[in-house]
Amino acid sequence: TEPFDSPFAMAGAFRPDGGAYAGVSEKGRVVVRDLPGGEVRCQFDVERVSRGCEIVFSPDGQTLAVVGSKTWFFDPMTGEEKIERLIDGTPNALSFSPDGRLLATAIKHGGEVRVYDIESRKEVYLFRMGSIFDVSFTPDGRHLLTANGNGTSYVIRLESLD
Repeated sequence: TEPFDSPFAMAGAFRPDGGAYAGVSEKGRVVVRDLPGGEVRCQFDVERVSRGCEIVFSPDGQTLAVVGSKTWFFDPMTGEEKIERLIDGTPNALSFSPDGRLLATAIKHGGEVRVYDIESRKEVYLFRMGSIFDVSFTPDGRHLLTANGNGTSYVIRLESLD
């Protein structure tokens, strides 16, 4: 497998079915490769990628979220942008719910966890809790786990949206 166009990869992720992986270089080049073999599926550029950037596949593998100067959502088969505007701010962490309906974001310096309904493109939850480094859904999608800058973690119960 060939390396990315930069000697320093900033972030990477496997598609949930293990059939592909994606990475983003310090120059903002995103490359999606098939597995096995590493053939390039698509590649495209994003703006201003920095340390702590994030790249995440949706649970069904049909969407690739990339955080740089903003957050982009791409079709990992074609590299075409799928969702133009969803997130307020520039998060340092993203997590799709297991069913792919929700997207949680953590904004370290703003101290916010925001949860968006992807279909309606609306914010459905907002939690403020200081410096946040990471956020993750539980396997059943009913709770969020945060990793906070003060060394604590919180488990947040999400009320049903149905």
